[in-house]
Amino acid sequence: MIKKIYITYDSNETVTYSFWKQFFLMSGVWVVGNKLENANKADFYNDQIDEYYLHLYLLAEKSLFVIEENDVKQNVFYFIDERNYVANPTYHDRTDVLMYNWKQQNTFIDAIKKIDFREDIKYSKLLKIYIDTSLWLSTWLYFDLAYEKITEWDSWILDNSVMAIENLDILKKTHVSRADSWHYEFMDLYCCYIRTAIENREYEDRKTQVQLLLERGNLLALESGWQPALCNLCAAISSLSPLENKVAIVYYKGILEYDKNSQIMYNIGKIYEKVYGDIEMAVRYYTRADENGRYYRARYKIASYFEQKGEWKKALAIYESIFEALGEKFENPSFNSVTVYDIEYYIKVIIKIKNILTQKFSYSGDGMDRLIEEKKEKIVNLSHLIRMVYCMRQMANKSSVKINIDKNSMQKGEWQRTLEFLKDILKHVQRRIDLYF
Repeated sequence: MIKKIYITYDSNETVTYSFWKQFFLMSGVWVVGNKLENANKADFYNDQIDEYYLHLYLLAEKSLFVIEENDVKQNVFYFIDERNYVANPTYHDRTDVLMYNWKQQNTFIDAIKKIDFREDIKYSKLLKIYIDTSLWLSTWLYFDLAYEKITEWDSWILDNSVMAIENLDILKKTHVSRADSWHYEFMDLYCCYIRTAIENREYEDRKTQVQLLLERGNLLALESGWQPALCNLCAAISSLSPLENKVAIVYYKGILEYDKNSQIMYNIGKIYEKVYGDIEMAVRYYTRADENGRYYRARYKIASYFEQKGEWKKALAIYESIFEALGEKFENPSFNSVTVYDIEYYIKVIIKIKNILTQKFSYSGDGMDRLIEEKKEKIVNLSHLIRMVYCMRQMANKSSVKINIDKNSMQKGEWQRTLEFLKDILKHVQRRIDLYF
């Protein structure tokens, strides 16, 4: 059984990375991701690649050299868009070069059918369910927007999760081999976790269901061990219940044995802060997360810690570093490199900087207010989220993707409807920011 997969991606392929990362995580495979520019050049070459694990390279035009400088190898595959594939006839005879087109869902399914590595597990049926039930967009909306609060998308996320569970049940009864069954059970458990989180927003209402889900997780562990993807899912399930949320930290620490992951370190820090009330231990993990990969959400927590202690100079310096880093990201010509959290934290640190300056330096704040308003007005264009949302809508069940679209907008083109959907998302983010302050 493949426990993890390495995905190295060009900075222009962050959307493609998001698609594959969430799919593999929902299929029970841990993803170790790395941007191409952050990778060791030696890692690009086949003789340096670990033969035990599957490696995917998501390449843009400027990074096609990685293909050209390597021979075919059983566990290495290169994923490129149709335009680059057609423009390079030498790739057509290579079994390791896979082509995709966002407007043609079947190209993703055809690509994964060609990945045959170490065992007979086939992911194509799982990928079809992932696409047909809009799980990429649903889980993105849940984790980025609906994780803690009720949103206008809850019923849609719930419907898609239920639909996926029903489709998985049908396939498990008729078309699933013994080799595939663990992965189907895992995706089913993942969808049940999303359903439980949306259906029961109150902690107390979730307790019994969470215990049942964790029992299913234990059964999967008996079959394959506590591998990282399962630890991650059981940590997420545990966080839904007041009886189990302290246990989540044990699952997360299990992942660190496989992957020194900044997101996981940040999650552990949050548990120490929110559940255990141990801010000092939380800051240690936030610091580890930031040192491991310049993780600005962890850095923001560290700045807040110093601010609460009255060490406002340290706090101000950290807030300014986040502001500069996110500002550079917004100016990056890579049109799809910005996330909802980037937008939220960009505005939040501006407000934090303004508050410190006004309180400690008698600064009027007018300039910062103008900057905030300017960013609010330009945020839809600056965010580049439109590319992400557009691709998510392409990789979704078109009959179900009618979120917040009225009859008038149905007459408009797909790109315009995507823009309107994006504006709804950004309104939600702004409401969250306004409530926070």
